[in-house]
Amino acid sequence: MTKRILTVILAALFFTTALSVTAGAAKTPFADVRDKDWFSSDVQYVYENNIMNGTSKTTFEPKTALTRAMYVTIIFRLSGAEGTYPNKFLDVPAGKWYSDAVGWAQDTGIVEGYKDGKFHGNNKITRQEMAVMTARYLSWAWADLPDSDSAVEKYSDESKISKWAKPSFDTVRRIGLILGDQNGNANPGALATRAETAALIGRLHKSLQAVDKTPRIGGNPLDGYTVCCDFMRENELNDIRDAVNEAAGVELPTAATADGRKIVVREDDSIERLSYTLKEEDGDLVLTLFSKYAADHAAEIIRSEAARRSAFTIPAGFSTDGTFLLDELTEPDGAEFMCETDKNPLCYRVGDTVTYRCSVLKNGRLVSVPNLKWEYANDSGRSLSGSEPGYAGQIILEMPGCTAPGQGILTVKALSRKGYSFAALDGLSLNGGVLFNAEEIRANLDMPADFDEFWDGVAEQIMAAEPAVEEYYEPASGYADWNVYSLRVDTGMECDPAYITVTVPKNAEPGSLGIRAGYDGYGFGSTGYNYSVNDICIKVNPHSFENDRDEAFYVAKAAEIGDFQGAGTTREDSYFLGMLIRDVQAIRLVEKEFAEYWNGRDITVSGGSMGGFQAVAVAALYPKVTRVESGITWMCDLG
Repeated sequence: MTKRILTVILAALFFTTALSVTAGAAKTPFADVRDKDWFSSDVQYVYENNIMNGTSKTTFEPKTALTRAMYVTIIFRLSGAEGTYPNKFLDVPAGKWYSDAVGWAQDTGIVEGYKDGKFHGNNKITRQEMAVMTARYLSWAWADLPDSDSAVEKYSDESKISKWAKPSFDTVRRIGLILGDQNGNANPGALATRAETAALIGRLHKSLQAVDKTPRIGGNPLDGYTVCCDFMRENELNDIRDAVNEAAGVELPTAATADGRKIVVREDDSIERLSYTLKEEDGDLVLTLFSKYAADHAAEIIRSEAARRSAFTIPAGFSTDGTFLLDELTEPDGAEFMCETDKNPLCYRVGDTVTYRCSVLKNGRLVSVPNLKWEYANDSGRSLSGSEPGYAGQIILEMPGCTAPGQGILTVKALSRKGYSFAALDGLSLNGGVLFNAEEIRANLDMPADFDEFWDGVAEQIMAAEPAVEEYYEPASGYADWNVYSLRVDTGMECDPAYITVTVPKNAEPGSLGIRAGYDGYGFGSTGYNYSVNDICIKVNPHSFENDRDEAFYVAKAAEIGDFQGAGTTREDSYFLGMLIRDVQAIRLVEKEFAEYWNGRDITVSGGSMGGFQAVAVAALYPKVTRVESGITWMCDLG
């Protein structure tokens, strides 16, 4: 297919008279192109198809060496691309006749420029430069060519081919495009003439028209491919299918096929932020993103790449890369910070550095913010701060570790362009903590001498009291497969009642269920409901608030209670003592009220933050608990 194209191209590029003679050439508008010239019909063809123009209305200058700017403009026209394309070269200002062509060629990766940051468009183009640009164009165009039986094994002047041009020469040699001159030389440093270029481009254009446009990846029919990614949502996978279907006219299956060919989306956090690579790998098409949280841009990238090619036919070994932009965060709903570290945050050792990757997400996907300000401090006295633009939706920071067992804390906030708090995050910030030699960290306070005595007494009082249902409420929510209850429970002790929710699977067999109690983190509101096909699920409101009330009710209650963390001056009047009593008595009540379904054995307590503290404390107070699930536990040295 494409390899046939490339053969014609570079055979013309490294023209010999024997290969290029054309009989019956048509007349041309140029006085310096005669009917008997070997290149006459080639010049006529590229002129009529608006691929190459003359150097004036009456001259073509066939023997004149071509410049880099000229060749880039020729392949720009050949591609059919249109529009304005900015570039980053220091010597290519906007508005020149070749500016858009150079910008397009830079954008597609066909040209890279020189180390001095310039394009040097007036430089004469050498055979090896033209070979490289042509090979890159064919790769970009998803054009492929088979190996040729007439390919030479090696050029006589192989050593003269520059290292940067060697892969392109190997490709064109393998597929028989450069056979060498009569002495077997490739002559890589020789200049290419306008006549040779006309022959090359004319034949390339004709071959492109005849190219087989059957959708394929690495030679495999596209209709057998499925889209695979373990961090993408179903709608995002469907978007990729739609993008491919639109570009290729093929309906991709939703389930894996027998041959297992895939369009795969991967994450590689080592590549530059806001960048991607697209490659053919052993028959698969692999899109690699810099972050899994940018998965919502995968379909957009596929569409963009496919739209620039004449067919969705991707050759073996194809590879390209590019960048994309994020949407800016405009409102707080669904917004959050995400912090990830290069190790488990609880498992750093003294002297380790910590790499933080902090992201701003909207409904689990990256969004940009104007600026991100950060502060870091650790228990060894190191303190650092800084800020940077938030266009990539994240920052990556390497912070020093502790010189002794302790913790490090990173705080990140989003700021407006003027340095004020960013309203769209509604004051949200990130606190990312890590521990160094966690097992050696000691408590900040000494344990009271009567600690065990006091809490053993509390446990005895709880076990001596009998919880009872004071009132059933009509629940505000539920699922068809569960019986749902909302209760007010008298703890049987001198503390406020417990307001709990309970769910039980409707088709549960007697004695088949465990008990699972869940506790909320810091905050005020209704506690909600948990559901499990294997458990009787309990949720306990930590503040003795009625559940399922309107928002105004909880706002008023929060204002009434205020900051309860330091409430009470002794253990006996601590705010948390009543909370723990309600937690334990809720489990004991469910054991009794739903005894028919409980297996008499399994009790799990779970929660995060303040809920994690409650889970640990309840397990300590109530020996029947068999499993504890506690995440980032509050009231401990994790900070």
